[in-house]
Amino acid sequence: MHTMTNTEMYGNVRQIISDLTGIQIGSDKEYLIPARLSGLLSKYRISSFDDLARSAQENAIPGLKDDFIEQVSTHETTFFRDESTFTAISAQILPEWILRNEHERPKLRIWSMACSTGQEPYSLAMLIHRKHPALFENMEILATDVSRLSVQHASAGLYNSYSVGRGLPEEYLSRYFRKAGDNHQVSEEIRRVIKFDTLNLLAEGYPGGWDIVLCRNVLFYFDMPLRKKILERIRQALSPDGVLILGSAESVDGFLDQYIIRECGLARYYEIKSSRVTFPATKKEK
Repeated sequence: MHTMTNTEMYGNVRQIISDLTGIQIGSDKEYLIPARLSGLLSKYRISSFDDLARSAQENAIPGLKDDFIEQVSTHETTFFRDESTFTAISAQILPEWILRNEHERPKLRIWSMACSTGQEPYSLAMLIHRKHPALFENMEILATDVSRLSVQHASAGLYNSYSVGRGLPEEYLSRYFRKAGDNHQVSEEIRRVIKFDTLNLLAEGYPGGWDIVLCRNVLFYFDMPLRKKILERIRQALSPDGVLILGSAESVDGFLDQYIIRECGLARYYEIKSSRVTFPATKKEK
């Protein structure tokens, strides 16, 4: 009878993590498996990481799959993370969108991909309400994440003092939150414009017609073939004048011929080439 080695076991677990979430854990990062999953062994009384991963994949135990995905996903996020991105949205991206659409007045549609516990979409909604109130009245934000537990957290809009103390200006806290016991809850006025849902970035058929897609600090968790698949699906999901915003260390490798690279201060973003009103590129990608 063959006894599975640690290398084989971790290889199986890494493959199942990839199958369920798309996240690639290299052999040099195998230490993350016990660091993140040990608690689930005792919680579900399972003896090995391999059995744990297989049970999650087969959805054999109620709650395990959600817990498994939650533990292997990364949830580091703050309100207004990378402030320059939000400055670019308010000062350049939205004013240009208004100019392009001044005669049509369509609904502004924004997608926050991999939204984690919701700080990014709430930051967007608060920013637009404060800086562009007319747009706020005719907009929608879709916020998605692979983790159902994170989406539930985000949808509730409840944050502790530590969370609201990271990146959230005091004027936003006083204007858009109310006390809820020891926590702070986002106001209904802001929550109502955001739809939260679960979505795996490896899924086929993204929803389409988005004016702005934010996919920040996500792509580096995937290998290059998967990055290209995700970028192609995002390209298809964007409107003809759509804008893609990635993390500061990410780029649209392999798709540069389809975008104009724009900058605003320290922020860089990618605008689809279009026959409609365009604005000058601000930087050439090397």
